Amino acid sequence: DIKHMSVRAREEYYEFLERPEWKGKNIPLIISHGACNGLRSASDPVQAHPLTAAPLNPVTINFYDEEIIRLARSGGIIGLQLDERRIASKDTLKHTKKSLYRHKIMHYRSGLLWNQVRHIITVLDAEGLFAWDCMALGSDFDGIIDSLNGFWTAEELPFLADFLERHAFNYMKEAVFKVPENRIRADEIVQRIFSTNGHEFLSKNFI
Repeated sequence: DIKHMSVRAREEYYEFLERPEWKGKNIPLIISHGACNGLRSASDPVQAHPLTAAPLNPVTINFYDEEIIRLARSGGIIGLQLDERRIASKDTLKHTKKSLYRHKIMHYRSGLLWNQVRHIITVLDAEGLFAWDCMALGSDFDGIIDSLNGFWTAEELPFLADFLERHAFNYMKEAVFKVPENRIRADEIVQRIFSTNGHEFLSKNFI
C-alpha cells in the first residue's frame, strides 16, 4: 500500500519494481485510501487536464497523474477516500454550495468525490486506457477524517452511491471518450466503484 509513502519513497518503490528481478512480475499498485492532486508528476507539477484538476487538492500526499496511469497499467486499485480535506482544495470547499436541506447538502458534497472520479477517467482515457476497473471506495472511516458533509458513517454509503450515480449520469450525457469502452452506464460506474472492482481485485490477487 503506497498511500502513506512520501513522494520520494513512492518514486524509489517504482524504481524498485523496474529492477530486472521484479520487472514483469505484474505487481499491482495499491492505494488503500487516497486521492488525486491533479498535477502531472512530481518533476513536472502542472495541470495537464486543468478542467478536472482545478477542484482537487494539489498536495504531495495525494497522487500525480503519472502515478494513476502507472497504477492502472499495473492492474492496481485506488480506494477513493472521503476526507474533504484531501479530495478538494480549500478554494473548492469554500465555494461549494451550501444548503439547509440534507438532500441538497448530499448532492453538493458527493460532487467533491465525483471530481476525483472525473479526473481519473479523464487522465486514463487520454492515455488510451480503460478507466473503470481501477477505482474502489477507500472510506477511511476507521481513521480520524473530516468526512464528506452528510456522509459521516458507513450507514450513509447507500445514499452516497445514489448521489454519485446522479453525477455519473449527468456526466455521461455529454462526455466524449478516446477509448470507446469507457462509455458505460452510470449505474455500472457506481457498482464498480462500490463493489465489483474491489471484489475482483481481491479475488485475483489475494484469494
